[in-house]
Amino acid sequence: MCDATLCAADEYVSSNTCVPCDSGYVNTSGDDASSLDTVCDLVVDCVGSWSDWSDCSAGETCVSGTQDRIFTVTTAAEFGGADCIAVDNAQETQSCDGTGQLDMCNVCDTDPTNDCVQDCAGTWGGTVVLGDLNNDGGLNIADIVHLVHSILGADIDDSCGDVNGDGFINVSDVTSLVNIVLDFRLFAIDGALESKLILSENSLRLESDGFVQGVQLTLSHGSRFEINLKDAFISEYVTNYNKTTLMIVTDGSHSITDIATFEGDVTVESVHVVSQSGDVNVEQVIELSSIKAKVVGPNPFNPSTQISVAIPEAGLVSVNVYNVLGQKVATLVDGYMNANTAGHIVNFNASHLASGIYLVQAVSNGDISTQKVMLLK
Repeated sequence: MCDATLCAADEYVSSNTCVPCDSGYVNTSGDDASSLDTVCDLVVDCVGSWSDWSDCSAGETCVSGTQDRIFTVTTAAEFGGADCIAVDNAQETQSCDGTGQLDMCNVCDTDPTNDCVQDCAGTWGGTVVLGDLNNDGGLNIADIVHLVHSILGADIDDSCGDVNGDGFINVSDVTSLVNIVLDFRLFAIDGALESKLILSENSLRLESDGFVQGVQLTLSHGSRFEINLKDAFISEYVTNYNKTTLMIVTDGSHSITDIATFEGDVTVESVHVVSQSGDVNVEQVIELSSIKAKVVGPNPFNPSTQISVAIPEAGLVSVNVYNVLGQKVATLVDGYMNANTAGHIVNFNASHLASGIYLVQAVSNGDISTQKVMLLK
């Protein structure tokens, strides 16, 4: 047993754990040696050794660089009249008097329900809420704009952008934030469960079984590419080199059907569709060619020829013939036709017309195809 001198592997401590010493030892002698309380000395009350630094007390988050350790008494007797006790000590001024560890909010206890937490902006004990991306204390249109720009690639902070709490930041969070700002007025509407993205030669649109509030698409394309988005509460896109990311979100005044028109070759890389209440399953991306009129009979002709009309999607179709002055001189088709990508064959009898150049125009679902024919009598 060592006496009141420093022995190898031993350190010294007594009952008061909150007086640090420059030497790294804590001099906390009892009443019989009170003159030693404020100095670092080798004469102390108890002899023992410290455990290695360990994790904080249960329920606490460690302050950087501070942990707990336990003093174990190794003597069989008291020195200076104080009781030998095991103490829970933290480094230097971070001591909690043996009751716990200071958390990041400077609270010292072992209650796990009182742990300090970070807000979405990363501040310990902060009060910034999800959706308040500009940290102004409110949720408004400025936060919506901030979030949209962040998703479309702007180098701005989006740490409070996971509004719906699913671990991802995308158009779902934008619709959630829009609905919060608009006071949830859309929840009485039946949201879509299934949707199809229709890609034609120059347009993008949706077919859905209910209300669609938001769409986010990533497109790849060549250098010769132009796109025009349909008007909406939010209607934004960003193009970087040969890739475009777009977002459309409504305020509830209408469901999204038409998305955009474009020029150039396009491939859909990703699609995310949401209703006011969550994600919508996109069943498939359907690539459609526009209606095509093609002369398959003689040209020049007399008195008749044949036109092939390829229809990628069933619907109302009109096929009319115009002279060079723009006057309609014949109607070949005006009604519903089934889809037929191989082409419906339509006969054009021009026996009642004068020789000349005529234009055959086929129209369906907003797509137009025109062919020139020549009548020679």
